[in-house]
Amino acid sequence: MNRDRRPAPPCRAARPVFGAVLGLLALAVPLAAIPAVAQEPTPGPEPDPSAADARVDSLLALGRLQEAAWTLREVGDTARADSVLDRLEEILRSRPSRARPQAMDSQGVSYTWRLDHGQGVESVFKVDGSDIFCPECGAEREVGAYRVDRLLGFDLAPMTVFARIADDRGDTLSGSAMYWVHDARSSREAGVRKPDALHLFDAIIGNSDRHSDNWLVVDGRVVGIDHNRAFEYRPVTRPRTCWELQIDSIAEPGSLGAPWLRYRAVPADSVRSALDGIDSALIRRFLAMRDEVMARVQARAKDPDRALPLEHCAF
Repeated sequence: MNRDRRPAPPCRAARPVFGAVLGLLALAVPLAAIPAVAQEPTPGPEPDPSAADARVDSLLALGRLQEAAWTLREVGDTARADSVLDRLEEILRSRPSRARPQAMDSQGVSYTWRLDHGQGVESVFKVDGSDIFCPECGAEREVGAYRVDRLLGFDLAPMTVFARIADDRGDTLSGSAMYWVHDARSSREAGVRKPDALHLFDAIIGNSDRHSDNWLVVDGRVVGIDHNRAFEYRPVTRPRTCWELQIDSIAEPGSLGAPWLRYRAVPADSVRSALDGIDSALIRRFLAMRDEVMARVQARAKDPDRALPLEHCAF
């Protein structure tokens, strides 16, 4: 996998000129009334390779490269999936043909742009350092979260790369570009519960901001977006989630699948290689938390009904 490195700082700091807040806070819904969504394939008939090939060809024709790669990985064609992702990375890192300011994100926190890269590919560009509550939370965390997802095989996060664009004044803005997943609905709109895979992913990356509008559902697939507050294992800035509570919310801690096994076994050097170009302090933080994350998951798997103390998430 190609590694993009963080670009130099922007020529000027981003200015809050992009307009009004777009979204609303999620509505409260009784948990028991909401169906769960599964990310791991459920036992059943083997996938039909010809049907998968037809779907992949259709997705590629539309420029839905990330969706095509996910489909290929589901049928075990990782070599072709990697080839598609290499092509997508090249497109996302290229200069967009059009950049449209989208004002703040759905929660009125970060400044975003919608980028059109041609060939049917779009992305959301988030200006680095524009989180009004956590200026240090930015592109490195967005890109780092995606790379952890790919390293461990969660297939939850769309491809995210470091990027630069020019604003309407000609100033250079640095940030992250996340592939735009078409036809997706927020989990609140879809009316589904958060699956164990996403609880585990958020615990592993220390995501402190997973609310119902930043994980999506498309064709039954869960998609996690908005990771600029990842690697926050002791969150202090308006936390929505915390790693200990995410583990405590896992319904079946003894059946977490291949990404969990990879997380337990992946060598530290492989993590450092995957996160090449990311702030070394974030990498150290991620590696330092692994024993604690594993211990809590294993404690819950041993005794799911036991109430575990909160040391990092007592806010």
